[in-house]
Amino acid sequence: MKLRWVTMAFVLLLCLTAFATGGLAATEVADFELELELKSNAKYDIEYESKAGRIEAKYQAPGEAVLTGEEAAPKAKAFIDALALTPDITEQQVIDQVLSQLNVNQADVAELDIDVEFADGKKLDIEVKG
Repeated sequence: MKLRWVTMAFVLLLCLTAFATGGLAATEVADFELELELKSNAKYDIEYESKAGRIEAKYQAPGEAVLTGEEAAPKAKAFIDALALTPDITEQQVIDQVLSQLNVNQADVAELDIDVEFADGKKLDIEVKG
């Protein structure tokens, strides 16, 4: 019972903090698409879209089984969260963070396409040809 109250208090504190700082929705990623092809022909395809409480996702990485839907959502969301994207981030910062998270050297990239839409409507569209 005590743990329940502690948990509820923590959630309330988190909500109040988010409200006091202007909310989290403005920087939340609503739609994310990443297509990366390496010069070795290995491919990454990570997609995540959250719309009206419904989530669509895909996670494809070299050497791993392709995940879609509910199976892909946690892995895609964790990847996006690790990028710490914000609406004012530069294109080069996004590229650097994506390649760092995937442990890929930019010299190995044949083609990279990143599309991000934030909950506030701001968008990033990045294309890199190696």
